[in-house]
Amino acid sequence: MSIRTGFAIMIGLGLAMVAFLVLALALRAARGEEFLTAQAMTLIGVGCLLVVARPSWAIAKRIVPDKE
Repeated sequence: MSIRTGFAIMIGLGLAMVAFLVLALALRAARGEEFLTAQAMTLIGVGCLLVVARPSWAIAKRIVPDKE
């Protein structure tokens, strides 16, 4: 595993946590507590990971550029 991959994983997990918390709070406020079952929370978490995967790789690429 390269340094860039490690950075991408750390950045991605951080962004996914922030997106998950914001989305969970918004859904809880809009739909109520009973809407957020374990299955719904899992789907929200996987969706957040998929959404932030590409931006986190781009950020990691800026931190650790290709060797020239």
